[in-house]
Amino acid sequence: MRQIFISMLLWATLNSFGQILYYDFKRYDYPHLEISYPDSINSVDVYKYEAYFTSSPKTPASKGKLLYHIVLDDNHRKSEIINYNTTTGNIEAKYIFNYSQINLEEITMLNEYNKIRHHWLFKNGKLIEEVRYNFKQEVTDIWSYSYINDTLIETFTKHNKQDNVLCELKYKYDSLNRLIEEKEFKNDSLVYIDKMIYDTAGKLNRIKYYPPKVTVWSFLVRLISCQGTFLMRILWHIISSNFNMTAWIES
Repeated sequence: MRQIFISMLLWATLNSFGQILYYDFKRYDYPHLEISYPDSINSVDVYKYEAYFTSSPKTPASKGKLLYHIVLDDNHRKSEIINYNTTTGNIEAKYIFNYSQINLEEITMLNEYNKIRHHWLFKNGKLIEEVRYNFKQEVTDIWSYSYINDTLIETFTKHNKQDNVLCELKYKYDSLNRLIEEKEFKNDSLVYIDKMIYDTAGKLNRIKYYPPKVTVWSFLVRLISCQGTFLMRILWHIISSNFNMTAWIES
């Protein structure tokens, strides 16, 4: 009996080693972590460097399923968060947060095989780039964001496995976060331009332009129409230099 008691005490000591419970919440919002989760969260246990979020238990005896596991840094900020699939319990995604002093600089989202699914970069508190990877179709979608004065420029490109650009979309937003221009490119060719013009009352006027499609026939027609006189002179020169009109008449 004594050995059993010592074994249980040793097991409890080892099991709780390094895990000092700081908070045990039974609510939905956790402002100290700057995290807000839906009503599926029943409780969160916060240790010095970790926090465990669990779902509502099905029965009073059940502990519920672990939904999120957050790793904290020395300043109690999120340095890593792991999502769990509520049906199977397997890891669904992992977020890694990188800070520069007090500012969030980068977020990386990994799938359960530790491959990048999303990637966000921040500068001066603004999102400047977001990258998303699609491994099933082996297609990469890339969003980039940049600011020029008060104008937000958003660029979206879709890449295939060989990293060739399949299509490109460009958006411009004004200081009121209104879309003012949209462009689409395919195979480095402009597909359309859509301009949004707002009056002082905020009324929208749209101007959409589709460039004419260039085919082989349309190219030849344009070439002949633009250079018709020049081509006729060349053709006449070729005929006159290779055809002896005098010999033909005498025969």
